[in-house]
Amino acid sequence: MITKVFFGVPVYTMDKQRTVQQAVVSINGMIEFVGNVDDALKMYPEAERVQFDTGCILPGFIDAHINIKRFSLLFKGLDLSQALNKAEIVGMLEEHLPEKKEGEWVVAGGCSPALLDGLTAGDIDPVSTTIPVVIYSGDLNFVLANSRALAEAGIDENRKDPLRGKIETDSNNKPTGILRDRAIELVRKRIPEESTKKVDIVLEKGIDRIITYGITTFCDCSQDALGLTLKSISSLQRINRLRAKTVLLFGDTEAQSLEKQGIPSLFGNNFTKLGGLKIVLDGTLATLTGYMSEPYQSSESHGILLMEESEVLALLKRAYSNNIWASIQAVGDKANNIALNCFEKLKEQKGVPTLLKRIDFAHTLQDDDIERFAALGVIAIANPIRIPFIREKALMALGSNARLLFRYGSLLKSGAILGMCSDAPFASVDPFHAIYCAVERKDYSDGPEVRFYPKEGMSIYDAAYAYTMGNAKALGMDDEIGSIEVGKSADLIHISKDMLRNPPESLRETEVLHTVIDGNVVWMKA
Repeated sequence: MITKVFFGVPVYTMDKQRTVQQAVVSINGMIEFVGNVDDALKMYPEAERVQFDTGCILPGFIDAHINIKRFSLLFKGLDLSQALNKAEIVGMLEEHLPEKKEGEWVVAGGCSPALLDGLTAGDIDPVSTTIPVVIYSGDLNFVLANSRALAEAGIDENRKDPLRGKIETDSNNKPTGILRDRAIELVRKRIPEESTKKVDIVLEKGIDRIITYGITTFCDCSQDALGLTLKSISSLQRINRLRAKTVLLFGDTEAQSLEKQGIPSLFGNNFTKLGGLKIVLDGTLATLTGYMSEPYQSSESHGILLMEESEVLALLKRAYSNNIWASIQAVGDKANNIALNCFEKLKEQKGVPTLLKRIDFAHTLQDDDIERFAALGVIAIANPIRIPFIREKALMALGSNARLLFRYGSLLKSGAILGMCSDAPFASVDPFHAIYCAVERKDYSDGPEVRFYPKEGMSIYDAAYAYTMGNAKALGMDDEIGSIEVGKSADLIHISKDMLRNPPESLRETEVLHTVIDGNVVWMKA
């Protein structure tokens, strides 16, 4: 038996009683004891002692909605997170280029958004005219592509903005190289597909990166989750190199295949499980395609509805009848209303099992729909890191209806269960950043006067709970992970500051020092 005692700092268990303890004991990866440190050391005298001297211990973070393959591709080539200016970016690219052959792409990630947003293709073109270069911003909201990458993607002054995307241009209508939101896909889809072996390596790098943020379990919402992603995840697990736990959502075609084989949600093992059916109902707020009950300001558009209510209900009925739960991605208030209608009608269907129900993002909610989440047992998956990025556009596009956005305080007050996610690579994967945005309703650098409807904020504890136990419930795994309790997996993190006793501003400097999965320290800060 492998027995370990973790102690030395406060242990926030995230259990129902909000207990704070002194020590955690794991045996063979499972939590055996949570309580007083003297009792732990007395009861388990032969245990390996893991003592921490600063910060606190939390359950491992869980990301309820991430696109792991796309996120991982950002770091397959070059990490520019340490670059401080244009010269350093160019220098790091020049050092990396000799490894590439003509026609291969350089894909870099992690660059400071403020730094990258001030550059153009012309700034990095001198590095190479034959190798396409794409640099993702650290917040993953936009990329900078060199002229060769733009040409490969067919982007010139005649190329119109794609749906839900923006191609930045100069005064002569020439693309600058900056591509925002869905315009990123124009270059991403031109990047050559990796071989299976290379995808394994790419995913391993991406998963290793999210571990540094204290994420011990993630829910992958990629379109091909049961294709190449599952093969790579399984391959990594076979050779004991899958270091974070994975739940995979899937599309309708994949769901039908599972239904025929009688395979239900949460089929799998400790490290890889099948999740539920993913349904995308509308667009985004950033592109004004979220489906709204009223048209956007200065527009006749209500956004885009991708499926009719009857279609969604039919999918839900079939999936739930085959013991597969579903997650509906809804942004606009009318889309959320439709999603709730479908779950309500599903509840009325005879012979349909009662399973997990969730709405991802739930960005815009009418007053009457707030109470329905708790009443119907629907879990709302919040994406608070979007608040500072959407704030100004929302005020202009929605007017007084902007108050309907990001209604976390109201949801919690109603008794609804709230989870949280990053939606990486379309936003930062950092849980501390998301928690700050949820609490303060603004970004780190914003002044207090720009808090976005602060009454809809929440406490740091509630936000941390959403990122741990709330997300465990959103995956149907709350009896396995999400809190530090006896009988659960010993998935926990040691962080540099006691975030639950410090002001929200301290979250900016808070970092993960140790990530522990199944009782094993899988990452520690050097």
